[in-house]
Amino acid sequence: MNYFNAKGQLTDEGIALYIDALKLNKLDQVPDKVRDYVADHPKVQQEIADLYGIVGELDYAEKGTHPTLKTNINQGTRMRKLIVRLAVAAVLLLTCFFAYRQMSGPSPSDSPGIVQEDNNESQEQEATPKAPTPNQESANEEQKIAQQEPQTPPAKDNTEAPETTPEPQAPPQEQLASNEDLEALVGTIYRSDEGFMIQSPRPGIRVKQGLAMRFIWSGFQDDTRIRLIILNGEDEVLNQMIDHTFIWQNDAAPGVYYFKLETEDDLLYVGKFTVVE
Repeated sequence: MNYFNAKGQLTDEGIALYIDALKLNKLDQVPDKVRDYVADHPKVQQEIADLYGIVGELDYAEKGTHPTLKTNINQGTRMRKLIVRLAVAAVLLLTCFFAYRQMSGPSPSDSPGIVQEDNNESQEQEATPKAPTPNQESANEEQKIAQQEPQTPPAKDNTEAPETTPEPQAPPQEQLASNEDLEALVGTIYRSDEGFMIQSPRPGIRVKQGLAMRFIWSGFQDDTRIRLIILNGEDEVLNQMIDHTFIWQNDAAPGVYYFKLETEDDLLYVGKFTVVE
């Protein structure tokens, strides 16, 4: 028996055979092509499950022999096949009915025109201004009066600011005397080719008033004494011959200072520091 139609789809006989095999526990006797088709089509599986729910409760007595499956069945097998075919037809009719409903479009009650009309009516109702109620009028009057009343300025915050530690004060402007000629030379070593180096003080250092300063140089000619000149602007504060290490007591007033290290013939270095209170 051919269980497939011309389009290769499983026929009602094929579905009935599969259901018989389920009932009789003989799925191994169903043709492989039918079993493969059912396994690959979930919709057919669902249809078989629905139909099996209808005919699965029928009593199978040991009467007669199934025409395809090698087992005994009751006399009602032919009637059961008819019921299966009727159930298949009912499922197909229901499927066609729902497909027709979907293709025929929405019912008049679902028409968007009616909904649009309702929306237009609601928009007209929203656009119509409502008369203010007495409570709203009184609230508006109170709001106007409150706006006209003078507002009390906020109270001043008398909280005292936390005390801070005073930072060192910068020298007065008149003591920030500069020397344009030396300013352009600050930080330059003129005899580095002979190994001269200045180790202290660092360029631009700030020193507290009364704190001693250490001047240290190395290299050049170790047995040579050099001259240290400290200036505030154009005024000399110190002019003295020093060895490799010299301590200045720093009794100068706050301000900007320049210092030079030089021999009798050559300028070796120009530095700069600031004395603060």
